[in-house]
Amino acid sequence: MKQVKSVMILMVGLLVGFLTGALVTGGYSAGSRFNYEQPVCQVGNTVITRGQLAEATILQNGISVLETDMKYRAYVEESARINHVTITPEEVKQRVDEYKNLVAQFDQLSDILGSKSILDSIPQEMLNEETRFTMLAEKVMKVTLTEKDITDWYVANPKVFFRPKMVKLTLIKTSDYAKARSALNRLDRHDPADTAQIISAELSDDRAVQNAKGDMGWWSKESMLIPQFVNGIFNRNNGQGLKTGEYTSVIAYTDPTTHNNEYRIFYVEQVKEEWIPGPTEIKPALRFLARMDLIRAAQPKWLAAQQPLIPWMRVKNLRDPEAKVEIMPL
Repeated sequence: MKQVKSVMILMVGLLVGFLTGALVTGGYSAGSRFNYEQPVCQVGNTVITRGQLAEATILQNGISVLETDMKYRAYVEESARINHVTITPEEVKQRVDEYKNLVAQFDQLSDILGSKSILDSIPQEMLNEETRFTMLAEKVMKVTLTEKDITDWYVANPKVFFRPKMVKLTLIKTSDYAKARSALNRLDRHDPADTAQIISAELSDDRAVQNAKGDMGWWSKESMLIPQFVNGIFNRNNGQGLKTGEYTSVIAYTDPTTHNNEYRIFYVEQVKEEWIPGPTEIKPALRFLARMDLIRAAQPKWLAAQQPLIPWMRVKNLRDPEAKVEIMPL
């Protein structure tokens, strides 16, 4: 698990760089459409405008952003202009669709990268712009992805797509022990018409559990933090855990927040066994991850080579509204 966690940290940083950049680039490229008199915050009758927020952000972090992300982007765009390198809207759409399909296809990809929530929060225009820029950087820096790169990435991160054993649970929860025993007796009869969901909806005295018919979704041993629940679900059958259609006995539990005594029964609706895929099974996702890693790795050396060829100019002091753009030392 330590190796997986380290890879997760690496890839979260990678995706944040990929998608958070969309906010910077998208905002920058679409800047002319913003109304800088637009109120973005108000305290009583005191208004903060978009322009005030922009200036405050520039004064606090402007040089840092300018000298890193935006400087790199400007060099990519200028190099592309000089060398007549372009990316078509059709190419952008194909790459965006590929990425979205990967997130939908591989649960582990969205879990590792946190990409689903980030992806959903970014307007399509900004996602398209960031994708266009990433593809442009790939062409300008002449980054090529080989089969060896893909294989090497998998070898370096063999458990990045590891999925532990997961169980889909239905919960029966009540503060009445007699009700819990009644639920257990009904489960023991194995009547196909009297499912765990029906029993939970009838006998659970927690309104949220009733409304969900006990549906708890998917859980792993690592995510189920309460020892008596782990023992009842995952450590039964000589450590093999419950199988589909099996259930725990009545488990007594005291809620640490309310201090109420409860009785719970967990019914296993479905089991997904531990999964460590081979490279062929996840090749499209590996291609995406390896490509992004190569682009990121190529950036410092490429930028260092470009700076002597294309002058870098900016104002010395962002606080001076009259400052002139000057060539900056390397």
